[in-house]
Order: sequence, then C-alpha cells, then structure tokens
Amino acid sequence: MDWNLDWDKMGESVEIEFVGKVIDVRYPCKCPKCEAGKEKLREMGRNRSTQQLHLVVAPLDRSWRLQHVFIDMSTTSKKSRKGVLAHACKKLGINTKTFDSFKKELMKPAFLFRKMTVKDYLVNIANVEITDREAEQLNLDAQITIPIQVIPEDAFELYGITKEIVRDRVKKFRKVWKLILKGMPDDQAYEEVFGEEMEQLEKEMEEAEEEEEAEEKEETEETEETEEEEETEEEEEEEEEEEEEEEYL
Repeated sequence: MDWNLDWDKMGESVEIEFVGKVIDVRYPCKCPKCEAGKEKLREMGRNRSTQQLHLVVAPLDRSWRLQHVFIDMSTTSKKSRKGVLAHACKKLGINTKTFDSFKKELMKPAFLFRKMTVKDYLVNIANVEITDREAEQLNLDAQITIPIQVIPEDAFELYGITKEIVRDRVKKFRKVWKLILKGMPDDQAYEEVFGEEMEQLEKEMEEAEEEEEAEEKEETEETEETEEEEETEEEEEEEEEEEEEEEYL
C-alpha cells in the first residue's frame, strides 16, 4: 500500500477498503440494473448517457453483496468518475486502448478496492485541483469504488482469505449475477445461491453498515468538538484582549 502521512493530502470522508475481483464488465450496459436506473432518472426528468460502463465486483474479504460501479463514458473531462477510472488504470498499468484489452486485464487479478469520493481521489491521488464550486456542480462528492492495488494470490493470507475461499465466492457471485441478468430480483438470487449462508451474510452486512455509520458519526463528533474548542479558544483570546485594552485605558 502507498505510504501517506501528509495531513494536507488527507480527505474528510471515511474511506473503506476491501479485496475484490471483477466478475463482469459491460459496455454499453443494458442489464436490468442499468435499465432500472435509466427509468428512475427519466421519472425525475433527467436522462442517463447510453454510453455507460458497468463493473461488477465480487467482495472477497467482506460479507457484502456484489458491488456495482457505473461510469458515464461520454464525458471527456478528467474531473469525473471516468477520469478517476482512467487514472487508476494508468497507475495500475492496465491497457485501456481497446475495451477487450481493458476488460481482460481488469478481470484477471484480484484488487484492493477503495470506496471514496470522486473529489478525494482526484485531489489526493491524481493531484487534480478542484474548487468547491466544481465539486458541487460536477457531483464530485459522490462515492466511487475504485481498484488501487493488485493483490497477488500469495498475499491473500494477509487479508484473511485463501485461494479456496476466493474460488468459492467468485463461483457463487457469478451464479448470482447470471440470475439477476435473467431478471430475478436481487434478494431471491442471493437466497437461491447462498441458501443457509444468506442469513449469516445479511447479518454480517448489517454489522458492517453499522460499523461504517459509527465511524462516520465518530468522525463528525470529533470535527464538531474540534470546532467548539477552536471557537472557545478564540472567545477566550478576544476576552483577554478586551481586558488588556481596558487596563490600558
């Protein structure tokens, strides 16, 4: 993992990492999830680009469901989700000259993925300058799941997984994804493939979500406490200055 102890390069959002394997890459994607997303946007009076890239990621070291990454490929700006993916691929040495080469290289190894905001990646990793106004207008505070490091098989143990666990999980997640592509509802697809494991899977997912919420709450409280302390210090300094002025007068 990259060494980074520079305060100025650290973001305020909570970043979560997990080991995963891409089990499908679709472009342009017309799967049930993408079509449902387009329909929802149409109902809101907005249109989604038909040039959408869809990455399906199987989590290997966490009890999560499939993770989905959607990228609008119509944009040409670096300040976008597409820009984040392009930079990540360049950093990882993934061949992006053609879709076939990109898909082949992305689906081959396991990666360490990081969930973070588009803005944090562009500013802290790609070193792109972004104003607060740009972040708001371009929706750069949205979360994205991005590969940041290749995880070789001999390093699986460091993440509490084995080759056997990876093969089993990937096999099951591929079955789930095939059922979803055929139109089966997500809950039913997971229930059919994971069976008795589903209850434990759901429980661990809930615990993971609660843990994330607790981390976010703790970070918010720490920020508020720091702000309050700074305000108190400023007020005390102002009072001392006023007292000194009064004494002088």
